[in-house]
Amino acid sequence: MLLNLLNLSVSISISISISIRVTSVSICLYNYNMIIKGIKEMTHTKIILRYLSISFLFLI
Repeated sequence: MLLNLLNLSVSISISISISIRVTSVSICLYNYNMIIKGIKEMTHTKIILRYLSISFLFLI
C-alpha cells in the first residue's frame, strides 16, 4: 500500500515537471512569433518580449 502511494506520487511529480517543461517551450514559441511580428512592427513591447523569450531559453 505504501509502495503504491510512493509510485503514484513519483509519477504525479514527473508528469507535473513534464507539463511545466511543455508550457515553457510553448511560451518560448509564442514569444518567437511575437518577435517576428515585432521585427515587422518594431514596437517597444515586442522588444520586451524578445528579452523575455531569451530568458526563457536559459531556463529550459
